[in-house]
Amino acid sequence: MPRPAPTSGFARLLAFATTLVLTGCADADADSGERKATHSALLVTLDTTRYDALSCNGAPPGVTPNLDRLAREGVLFERAYTTAPLTLPAHASMLTGLYPPRHSLRTNGQGRLPRAAPFVAQAAQDAGCQTAAFVSAVVLGGAFGLERGFDLYDAPRHDAEKRTTFFSERASRATVAAARAWLAQRDRARPFFLWVHLWDPHAPLDPPSEFRGTTPNAYLDEVASVDASFGQLIEGLRADGSIEHTTIVVVGDHGEAFGEHGELSHGTYCFETTLRVPLILRRPNARGAGERATTIVSVADVAPTLAEALGVSLGDELDGTSFLEERASDRGAYFESYYGFFNYDWNPIAGWIDARGKYLHTSTPSFFDVRADPGEARDLAAERGPALDPYRAAIDDVVARHTYADVAQEQVDPELRSALQKLGYATVEVAPSAIPHPLAPSSRPNPMERTRENARIIQALELLNEGRYADAERIYADVLSGNPTNFEALERIAFCQLRQLRFDDAIASFRRAIDAGRASANAVTYLGVCMRATGHDDDALELYARAVRMNPSETEALWQMIDLLDHLGRADEARTVRAKLDALTGR
Repeated sequence: MPRPAPTSGFARLLAFATTLVLTGCADADADSGERKATHSALLVTLDTTRYDALSCNGAPPGVTPNLDRLAREGVLFERAYTTAPLTLPAHASMLTGLYPPRHSLRTNGQGRLPRAAPFVAQAAQDAGCQTAAFVSAVVLGGAFGLERGFDLYDAPRHDAEKRTTFFSERASRATVAAARAWLAQRDRARPFFLWVHLWDPHAPLDPPSEFRGTTPNAYLDEVASVDASFGQLIEGLRADGSIEHTTIVVVGDHGEAFGEHGELSHGTYCFETTLRVPLILRRPNARGAGERATTIVSVADVAPTLAEALGVSLGDELDGTSFLEERASDRGAYFESYYGFFNYDWNPIAGWIDARGKYLHTSTPSFFDVRADPGEARDLAAERGPALDPYRAAIDDVVARHTYADVAQEQVDPELRSALQKLGYATVEVAPSAIPHPLAPSSRPNPMERTRENARIIQALELLNEGRYADAERIYADVLSGNPTNFEALERIAFCQLRQLRFDDAIASFRRAIDAGRASANAVTYLGVCMRATGHDDDALELYARAVRMNPSETEALWQMIDLLDHLGRADEARTVRAKLDALTGR
């Protein structure tokens, strides 16, 4: 297919890229020859924010005045897509420039970003930038490897007595206040890279009182609250003039579904409601203001864009490309959801989107022309036939590239291994379950045919979070009657029994989940809690250690281990584990 000439908007983007080469890139230090950054960058990530939740993208007027103003001052990308509709994998892509099969974080709460992976914060720090991150939920806590390269990594504290499945979080106003305090005390003579993550529109929806009822629904009330907090952050940069030498990228990590295609929430499917995200780029002096770019871009493009703005290098093996580069109109992007695979024992979903449409590969592939059919009501896969082969080839090409999933991710780091050995525990690592190639033949259920099962799981989860454990348990039992290998139901039914203090039943259920072959480290941790409750302290300690061997980021197990060691009067051992936990969580 011939490549069209660049639009005038992209011609201006190219002109700006040239300007960066002249004024915004890193300078070589006269004495050392090292390259030093001379330009600043701000990344703001909007959790669980649909593309159409911004007024500039179709939401009612007045919901997002501050984000709308930024869009008028910069470039609004109309066709931006996440790499996975889950917080941790999407943010890992934003900060590395890699798709999930390459950076290895495929779902929330599992694994740690390999140190060998390129990372924009590390590159910025190495180039002399002041670096800081302020995140609003522990799903992005320092345990998952995203803290690398940040002088300060500020995240909410872990809730050691969680009775719901919700992540510990803090409101956007508190996160922004902390970020503004850091900006106020920074060294004005040095450039900075700042990342601010705002979580509010994520369930449970509980907008601040001053925003409650100001929009058509509670979800948009939360978005409006985030916009107000964002406005305070940007106002500080406007007031001190920093905005004129700072590149700003605002991007959503994924959207949210409200019943479209039978989906509630996000994570399980890859429809436009959760895959398409808002993305705004504001360049110094508002060059290119008011543009609306229509080519496909990915959140994996964020890292190379920030790197170019800062004048640093992430190497030449990235999946993403800078927004400042010319791109053909047929450029495509990879996406996936392995949530159903990890949690429900369904077939994974992977796909490729380009100007011609969106291909989703699972047990039964689908293809949608999302420009003509934005609601994805008409599946064209059967009539496109061989025309879909290039989409499968594109997916295969992504998976075939060099990955950064190294042994370090699957093993306990040396310091933690030493701490466990001091406690007398073996350190044989438990290998994670094999992750199938997205195009591999599979007899697992087709996610598209399991929307009722997914809805029932969400219904049970809501009851669990309300403390209605017996009601939730009944639904999980019903789900398991139709899908005995639904791993989430196996684990959650045990958790419901634990919360009802039926420890023997919970022990049996947790063991069934573990015997099924893909239990999470969290399930092993709570089996340890049950063993402790029934007087088997040594078994509990071994299970906590096993959970950490399974997943070095399983901070809940470390918390439980510390509590039990303190209870047993083994203070020295508790201090050993606590020191590692503090290091792992950035305290």
